[in-house]
Amino acid sequence: PASHAPLACLRVLVSLLLLVQALILNRWVVDFLSRDGLIQGPLSDLLRNPYLPHVGWFADAVAPLGVTEVQTLYAICLLYLLSLAFLAVGFMTRTAAIATWFLHWVLVITGYTSAYGVDLYAHVFLFYMMFMPLGKAYSLDTYFSGERLSGAPSSAARLSLRVIQFQLCISYFFSAYEKLLGEQWQTGEVLWRMFNLPFFKYFNLAWTAQWPTLLFIGAWSTIILEGLDYYVSDRMVEALQEPWTAGLSIFPYSEHYYEKELTKFFEYMAAGLPMIVSDFPNWRAIVESSECGFAVDPARLDEAVDRINWLQANPATRQAIGANGREAVETRYSW
Repeated sequence: PASHAPLACLRVLVSLLLLVQALILNRWVVDFLSRDGLIQGPLSDLLRNPYLPHVGWFADAVAPLGVTEVQTLYAICLLYLLSLAFLAVGFMTRTAAIATWFLHWVLVITGYTSAYGVDLYAHVFLFYMMFMPLGKAYSLDTYFSGERLSGAPSSAARLSLRVIQFQLCISYFFSAYEKLLGEQWQTGEVLWRMFNLPFFKYFNLAWTAQWPTLLFIGAWSTIILEGLDYYVSDRMVEALQEPWTAGLSIFPYSEHYYEKELTKFFEYMAAGLPMIVSDFPNWRAIVESSECGFAVDPARLDEAVDRINWLQANPATRQAIGANGREAVETRYSW
């Protein structure tokens, strides 16, 4: 048996992600999903599978009542948002999951030309969520029913988690398999092309052209790691982290620095690594208030080197600083 808490986290995270996505795309909903949008009706109808439900179906059905397609679209979107909200808080969880899956399906089919990975993965998760015991923990269903013990570990929760893990393994295996079929991945050229993207302009990686074997190994390592889908235990993670000294989040000064994503920033802290970051005011405030690292001038990499050497020479202090970062993530920077 397994706890229902991970399933509750999945329910809340998927719901909030789709709610945020819907709110962001709200202003363009007519452009993406109506027949008078960016892709006109005849063309979108030609490209779309005619046997799958889409907004046009419902618009045609209520048109004799004087309801326009845009009004139908907004009504479907409103129901979609409502079902997501119910799913997030765990109210009428099973019904909300079914309604969310169907409405999300309708919207994705209608605007499938603008759908991307998040939509596809979300749809897969929503499908499984229709059958999972999602409302057994952290939900209004358990609160109103008074079933305080309904969240006890169960075999259904364990099966649900295993199904999701199996689905992800299949997905990543075929992602690696698809890469394997590409000649650029087989030769390592794909890494060279990646190194020539604007993001890498701050680093001189031209020398990799003289080492094609290195590119070859890098590309095949990616294919193998994605394709194996092996289970990583906590002990394996600890062994991997043992030689790590610090987590680096050093970006050069620019007017766009505040757009830099801090995903890795907090991942390093959660891993118990001391942080060495650019001395931007908000980044400095995080590491100094948490006593979890150092802020350095990104134009003076020698400062970062000095900090790394000092951390290596003081392992006990390094571990204490890393522990501060992990505690900050667990208690402060975590919803």
